[in-house]
Amino acid sequence: MKYPLLLGFELSTLVVCLAVALHGVGKIIGSFGGDSMGNPSVMHYLIPVVLGTFFSVEILRDRHYIFGPTPPPGTWTLKHIEAMLGVGIAFYTAFAVFGFRYLVPFFSEPTVFSIGTGR
Repeated sequence: MKYPLLLGFELSTLVVCLAVALHGVGKIIGSFGGDSMGNPSVMHYLIPVVLGTFFSVEILRDRHYIFGPTPPPGTWTLKHIEAMLGVGIAFYTAFAVFGFRYLVPFFSEPTVFSIGTGR
C-alpha cells in the first residue's frame, strides 16, 4: 500500500459522511409519527442525507488512487486545479447567499426573495 495515511483519512471521512447521512435518515423516519406528521420543516434533513450519500460514494470511488497504480505525472496538477475551481465556486456561492445582501441593501428586502413563491 502506497499511502497508509491517506487510507486512514479516507476511512475516517467515510465514517463521518455515513453518520451524517444516517442522522438525516433517522430524523426523517422519526418525523412520521406523532405531531410532526407531514411537517415540511423536517424535509431540511434531506440535505445531510443527499450530501452524506454523495460524498460517501465519492470517497469509495477515490480508493483506486490509493490501491491502483501510480498515476501519470500531470494528474496531480489537474486534480489540484479541479479542487481550486470547486473551492472558488463554493466561496462565491456562499458570498452571494450570505454576504451580498449587506453590500446591496435592495437584496435584503424580503419581497425580492419571495417573488414567485406564492407567499
